[in-house]
Amino acid sequence: MTRMDLIEDLAGALKVPHAQAKAVLEAILDGMVCALRRGERVELRRFGTFSTHIRGARDGRNPATGGRLRVPARRVLSFRPAGELRAIVNGPPDPGRPAPGGEKRGST
Repeated sequence: MTRMDLIEDLAGALKVPHAQAKAVLEAILDGMVCALRRGERVELRRFGTFSTHIRGARDGRNPATGGRLRVPARRVLSFRPAGELRAIVNGPPDPGRPAPGGEKRGST
């Protein structure tokens, strides 16, 4: 599913023009990004939690040369799905949806 697919679904669910649905989605995503940049968690009930944590500096290897290099510490993003989402994804197949790996949207 792409951003455009989300916009189309949102426009249909809210019965609003695509431009308005796009503005709503952009506002939500911008708010999430800003919170994560501040180091806050973003918790979407029944979906999951986005958070950041620090991955410490470590020694690594350049795969091309095999030489050692220092990989600096950095903040990394993590996502932990909610139990309800895991149950839906791993539960019995929904008869109205194609099986995973089946036809993709827009294919012929």
